[in-house]
Parts: sequence; structure tokens; C-alpha cells
Amino acid sequence: MKRPILAVFLALLCALGAAWAANAVALRDVWRATRGGSAAERLVVLPSAFWGRIEAERDMRAGRLCLKFYGFAPRSHAAYRDLLRDRLGVEMDVVGGCVATHSQRAAWEAYNNTVVAEIERRHGAGVLERTYEEAMGPTK
Repeated sequence: MKRPILAVFLALLCALGAAWAANAVALRDVWRATRGGSAAERLVVLPSAFWGRIEAERDMRAGRLCLKFYGFAPRSHAAYRDLLRDRLGVEMDVVGGCVATHSQRAAWEAYNNTVVAEIERRHGAGVLERTYEEAMGPTK
């Protein structure tokens, strides 16, 4: 009778280990998205960052590439939005103004980090920086 219980326990332990290993990179990326503040503050916003990553993965599975922006929009905002859409097939979603909570910023940054990795996988590293520099044009 003890052997089946032990086998079930070991199977459960292996499943948990596999799930942790599969999400280790996600956890690292989400932790980075919560940058700033103490470890305790980062732990508070960690669930928001996980949600941002999950939302990005859901959007990408649906065929939608989108970057979330917040804060002051530069003069070149419209040009950058147009280049993202026309060249890369990426939407720009303005999600907030200059004032945002730590949780909101963590969710948006985790979302963007996930989408940026996919954009760079498709179009090459540094494509967003080059596109932004082009959008800035002679206003540098």
C-alpha cells in the first residue's frame, strides 16, 4: 500500500519540478520587469508582472503584436507608431499617462519584454531601436 503512495508523491514532485523548470526563464524575466525598489516591494508587484507576461503570450497566440506605452509622448510618437504598424506589424497601445503604480508598470514592462523578444526573433535584434531612431528623424 505504501508503494503506490510513494509513486504518486514522486510523480507529483517530478511534475512540479518540470513546471518550475519550464517557468524559470519566465520568473527571471518577470523579476527583471519589477526592477527598482526593495526585494519586498518587488515581491508585491510580482503577480502583476506575471499577469503582464500571460497577457502578452495570449495576445501573441491570437496573432497580435502590441507594445504598451505610458508617460509623456514625444513629438515623434505618431511617426514611430506608423513605422511599427507598417513595417513590423506591431500595434502601439497607450495605456497610461505619466503617473502609474508600481504594479501597473511591472505588468506593462513584463508584457513588453515578452513581445519585444518575439519581435526581435522575427525581425532581428535591435530592430525597435533602429525603427525608433528613424522615427526621430532630424529632430535629434
